Amino acid sequence: MYRFSVSRKFNCDSNSLWLKVKDIDSVTKYWRGLRSVKKIQGDLFEVRFAFPASGIVNIKAEEEARTLTFTYIKGPFRGTNEVHVGDGEITSSWEVEFNGLYKLIARSNVQHFSTGASHALQRLVEECGSD
Repeated sequence: MYRFSVSRKFNCDSNSLWLKVKDIDSVTKYWRGLRSVKKIQGDLFEVRFAFPASGIVNIKAEEEARTLTFTYIKGPFRGTNEVHVGDGEITSSWEVEFNGLYKLIARSNVQHFSTGASHALQRLVEECGSD
């Protein structure tokens, strides 16, 4: 299991940022590793990744904690990405385990995921600041 976390400071309204984070219809706008997100039922979604693979993910927004949790349950990796909007800081915390051939390049995948998460947070912060 690989664990990593990335954060970004922000100066915009935290409620405005939270609204962007929890908008599942806009996830692919910020998280570019996801090509599409299609609701199956409830909090369960089918995702197509930017690389040639798909998976099943549970996406749950926790209003009080202002945390959006992606729980990847089927696909090239399993684990969680918790996106938390705090006071002046947004954080993406990952716990992920790679499956099949993806295990062979797990370390480079972690670096790639970390960079992608950092870019996603930056896009969210930049858009929030432009409101």
